[in-house]
Amino acid sequence: MSGAAGSKRNDLTERLPLLERWLGERLGADGAASVTSITGGPSGLSNATYFLDVACPAGDEQLVLRMAPDTFTLIPGTDLTAQYEVPKVLAAHGIPVAPVRWLERDPSVLGNEFLVMDRVEGEVCPDRRPGYHGKGVFADLDEPGRQQLWWRTVDAMADVHRLGPAPAPELACLGSPSDGIQTLDAELAKIEHWMEWGGASEHAPFLLPALDWVKQNRPSPQHWGLCWGDAKIGNILYRDSDVAALLDWELAHFGPPELDLAYFVIVDEVAAQAHDVPRLAGLPGEAETIAHYEQSLGRKVEDFDYYRTLTALRLATLLLLTNRVAKHMGWNFFPPGFLENNPTTRILLDQLARVR
Repeated sequence: MSGAAGSKRNDLTERLPLLERWLGERLGADGAASVTSITGGPSGLSNATYFLDVACPAGDEQLVLRMAPDTFTLIPGTDLTAQYEVPKVLAAHGIPVAPVRWLERDPSVLGNEFLVMDRVEGEVCPDRRPGYHGKGVFADLDEPGRQQLWWRTVDAMADVHRLGPAPAPELACLGSPSDGIQTLDAELAKIEHWMEWGGASEHAPFLLPALDWVKQNRPSPQHWGLCWGDAKIGNILYRDSDVAALLDWELAHFGPPELDLAYFVIVDEVAAQAHDVPRLAGLPGEAETIAHYEQSLGRKVEDFDYYRTLTALRLATLLLLTNRVAKHMGWNFFPPGFLENNPTTRILLDQLARVR
């Protein structure tokens, strides 16, 4: 999730002297830090992301600053804590992430809380049309190269999941579950809250049968741990045909890792359909991806149909929340009937018809 949603828009240029003084204190520059370039900014529905070039006596720095939304959030109850704490823990376990530097909660500095991390060199696949099935890292490779990079991506996701519950004591910001059932119940409760927040009964009643089904058919997962929550190709930096950094931990949670795998598979399917382009030749399909993930993780995937259904519901609910923000902001990028007739919801309804 990137960008910022709010009734006013965060603008760093208005508070540049405060930012430079703040950076100078932390970089040991005695207030002598100078921001020589700012790019990026508010552009979407969650956090504003800025790329900073900073000059100071100790040496130049290339940093990324992420700022929380002003007033109107896409997802209720989120802040920058997970985006700060999770990468620190993952880095300690050798997972490639962007190193985080500081989390500032005092709104007097820039108007809202923000975090600063190192800038990692690499390329992010495009989300906008035609998406990564049409241009960018994967499209630029030949078919064997695409397959190899796909496997490296799946392996990186499995590396996170192999940690299991080990990071839990260090990530109290994500809750303190004691077993897989608790993590899954928490995820179900969160999605139900999102649906209420987004007005599903009024705007998307077709989602309610799916909620009933996932609640009534909940498995009892034996395996759980840290989940990315937004496991998709668009949240990865690639460099030299490899994974340079896993990004964007805003939606991180504890749960069965099958949730991330289902998310990864469905988002890839939607990415091609939403941009009306064919899926890139040479990319492995769902069955191959699951088989490779199992080999990388070291165990069989369990109850995948259930997690595919739950994940499709989660993604459709995120569209509902996006619709809520769009209406508040006066944006008109959803045509009439879109919530019911879009690739994500079609996948959900097809999946629900198959499992019921």
